[in-house]
Amino acid sequence: TVANSTIYRITSVRGVVVKDLRINGPNDGNSGVAMDFNYLEDALIQNVHIHGCSQMAVSFEYSFNCLVEECILERSNRPTYGYATAFSNGCQYMTVQNCYFDANRHHGVGGGSVGVNRFLTWTRNTCMWERTFPNIHDLMFRGHVNTENMEFSHNHVQSHPGVPIFQVSGGSSLVDSN
Repeated sequence: TVANSTIYRITSVRGVVVKDLRINGPNDGNSGVAMDFNYLEDALIQNVHIHGCSQMAVSFEYSFNCLVEECILERSNRPTYGYATAFSNGCQYMTVQNCYFDANRHHGVGGGSVGVNRFLTWTRNTCMWERTFPNIHDLMFRGHVNTENMEFSHNHVQSHPGVPIFQVSGGSSLVDSN
């Protein structure tokens, strides 16, 4: 367990594997990004537990064919960010599966200002919701206008009444068997 730390950027690597890691953030509402990946290809993030890194737990930019699996991502709940998994600026073929999410502002998001995110998949995850910020219009999963082909399938979702679960503002999406 590493307290109050951030793994900053891992950039321009093919085939990187991050396994069996635990990161405890300060859970203070101001901590940064636990894992920030840029220009990765064929990466595997497996059995990682991130607690209390309030801005973002796992963030990818400009990446291709990456898999996040069997992770526990909780308490990324900063009011303006709070992303457990974030794909931005042209990520393609990204999958999050068999993970456990709880008390994040957004369990997953696709966005950014450059490039189009395509084929983002969240499947077979357990998605719990604690209404951390009752005055904010929270969504468990969100695709911004530059996100296409977002899939949310075969997940177990537990939410409070009135909490919207899924929104894609851009291209097509599939919501199936949740």
